[in-house]
Amino acid sequence: MSHSVEPTPSRLRASVVFSLLTACGGTTTEIPVNLVKYPEVQLSSDLLEFGTLDFGDSSSRIVVLRNTGDVALGIESIELRDEAFVDSFSLSWDEDDIVCPNDDVEDEDESSASRAAADTWDAGEGEGEGEGEGEGEGEGEGSANNEPAPEYPSLAADCEVPIRIDFAPPATGVQWGSVEILTVTEDVSEGDADNGSDSEKQPAYYRDPDEFRHTVLLTGESIQGKGNVVVRSPSVDMGHHYIGEQAEQFVYIHNTGDGLLNVKEPRFATRIDPDTGAAVPDCDVEVFSIDVGRTSIGDLLPGEATLFAVHFEPVDLNPTVCTLVVESDDEDAPIIEVNVTGNAGFDPDNVAPEAAVRYPPVGYQHRTAEPLVVEVDIFDRNQPADTLICKIRSHVAEARVADCTPDDASGHVFVEIPVDLLEEGTDTLLVQVTDQSELLGRASTTVLWRALYPESDDDGDGWGDILDEEGNFDCDDANLTVYPGAAELPDGLDNDCDGAIDENSLGGDDDGDSVSELEGDCDDFDAETYPGAMEKPDQKDNDCDGMVDEGTSFVDDDGDGFSELDLDCDDDDPNSFPGAPEYCDEKDNNCNFINDSAEPGGCIDTTSQPIIIGGIQMNQTAIGSGESTTMTVFVFEEDGQTITYDWSQEDSKLQEDFEHVAVSSPTAQNITWTAPTLPEESPGYRFTVTVIVEDEDGNQAWIDDEVWVYPTSVATEFEQVDAAAAAAAAAESENGCSSSSSESAETAALFAVPFFGLLALARRRND
Repeated sequence: MSHSVEPTPSRLRASVVFSLLTACGGTTTEIPVNLVKYPEVQLSSDLLEFGTLDFGDSSSRIVVLRNTGDVALGIESIELRDEAFVDSFSLSWDEDDIVCPNDDVEDEDESSASRAAADTWDAGEGEGEGEGEGEGEGEGEGSANNEPAPEYPSLAADCEVPIRIDFAPPATGVQWGSVEILTVTEDVSEGDADNGSDSEKQPAYYRDPDEFRHTVLLTGESIQGKGNVVVRSPSVDMGHHYIGEQAEQFVYIHNTGDGLLNVKEPRFATRIDPDTGAAVPDCDVEVFSIDVGRTSIGDLLPGEATLFAVHFEPVDLNPTVCTLVVESDDEDAPIIEVNVTGNAGFDPDNVAPEAAVRYPPVGYQHRTAEPLVVEVDIFDRNQPADTLICKIRSHVAEARVADCTPDDASGHVFVEIPVDLLEEGTDTLLVQVTDQSELLGRASTTVLWRALYPESDDDGDGWGDILDEEGNFDCDDANLTVYPGAAELPDGLDNDCDGAIDENSLGGDDDGDSVSELEGDCDDFDAETYPGAMEKPDQKDNDCDGMVDEGTSFVDDDGDGFSELDLDCDDDDPNSFPGAPEYCDEKDNNCNFINDSAEPGGCIDTTSQPIIIGGIQMNQTAIGSGESTTMTVFVFEEDGQTITYDWSQEDSKLQEDFEHVAVSSPTAQNITWTAPTLPEESPGYRFTVTVIVEDEDGNQAWIDDEVWVYPTSVATEFEQVDAAAAAAAAAESENGCSSSSSESAETAALFAVPFFGLLALARRRND
């Protein structure tokens, strides 16, 4: 529906010229006109956030209402809207708290008048929403039944008043509310014996002309319960690192309860030193350290999490174990231990080292009494060469004859073997390199000491194909890489002549799972690790797909931040995890073994209605013909569903009378509403705008409101004749005339001020 409203004329821009007639001749004097700004509401905030409170506590916030105009602002009402959580909030303000810029000056007539008007105000009174909102200035409903117009409090120019909002929720959960502020123009339609006719009386206060309704949103949360600590990664593997390298891992702490959780700073576990009887860290503090400098450890709200870092810097390659302690006020688990290991177990990222004998070549005859010099190159992709363990063994003696660990990271080393450690005849020297994960790399050569080549040796490796006294023979006397004790290569041959092919090489199946490293076995020392194997919660990549423990209790498979080890009761459902909201969906969402309505606090009904908070919010509530204003609504949806919007307008009035479509993007949350073009003689209209909101389950809520449209732009300023200047001009004219004409001058002066006063009054009344 639409209602007509009084038209608002355009602002007058012309100066006023008045001729003062005197006995000595006509005199024309230009009188200045001042531009006066109508009241304008300014709020310190349009959203007050009260934070999270323990159930039973309360909190207060202040929003400041300021009049930035040049004339007094009328306040029709300051009220909490009657919405879903209205019982959680209360509102109050006191006229004694009004602050004006001239409070320190003796002359406070205007401020005092505003306060006197405010003395009658009570925060619980006022017309609020409905007809009072619609009729405000335009139709003057207060005098419809010849009853005295109501008196409203006012706020003088540049004055401000604090409005206090208290939040004391009677229930737990997130709460929303809103404050609505309506401004009003004094009704001067009734004549007054003391002030003359109604055409002479000016309003003592005005409303904000183009935004006479303002909204402040309120939000807070109340919680009740106790904290519940969950430490993700109760065991931390720092991996494999070398001396001087640094590693960092994080330990995550979650509050999955419904109350506040206090977490103390993590520390090392302690043990009693048997020698001193003192408590000492049960950890090598030279290797491990705790870093809490990049996050906050203390109070955690429900659902919040924090973390701290653990640093590892090994001083040797030996396995290291440390125990950390996380303390909190969780009554059920006040202390949680976190086991940290470094350089321990099998390193799945490790690659076996490599070795190569540069000298002597295969089949070398050593013919002097000088030590045998062996030149070796060793290399490892994962660790420095000088941290590897390198040994040279005699195949015939079955004993170590030299160490070959290099002195630097180049991996190039020369080793001298005394001749008394060499076996007479042909021997195989096997270079064996071991990394910290105990992976092996091998290379070999053959040496003849005090011996000739056997007659049956066809390939020159020093071994013949006839069985010798020790039971050795060359099983392929046409291949220099095949001889007794040779390093096994992944070549499909029995290089060492032991009856097995490619064992201890990339091409051999060393763990018996029928898959070699060349065939994709990512750990050929573990029979439970090979492509296609079932993944187990053992911190290994069993199926060799590049992921560790996926689909097992060790890993968060649904992306909610919790694995089965973290007490996720359904790791395929991201809505189920410890501390999750409990919905009425026949599932144990928060993993406390209680479903839906059996929860002590009940469950969230997924069929709950969406709630519109604060009504339709407009940046302008009154506009001119053809102008636009933006509109939006804030919707609280308890179960987090997506909201759809459907805006509508007065089709009959807008389309039939004006052939106009006002709403842009009618399915958006924020829209632009454009007024139709009104005839200049039109009295103006109030148009109703409606919005319907709907959640995913089809639950709806709706609200409507009015926008005022005038045939011309809404005036935010008006012109006022400078009465003091008019009086001064009259006096100057009087002084310039002869005494015979003084009576005429006095008459003109007496006429001037009321004339300009009436002119200014007429302009403001029309505005």
